[in-house]
Amino acid sequence: MFDSTERWTLGVVVAVCFPLLIGYAAYCYRPTRTHADDNLTGRSSALFPMVPSIVGTAIGGSV
Repeated sequence: MFDSTERWTLGVVVAVCFPLLIGYAAYCYRPTRTHADDNLTGRSSALFPMVPSIVGTAIGGSV
């Protein structure tokens, strides 16, 4: 399906993106202390964490 160059490039992209996504998730999860904080995150969260969350849900739901 992929030749060796494409497989290598895809592997590098995954190897770079995966730790970045895990780090970003850990950074965003850090201020959440209680269940109530998690339920109210839409009201107190900045626009940037909400938009990728909504876009990711939409893309994941459409696949």
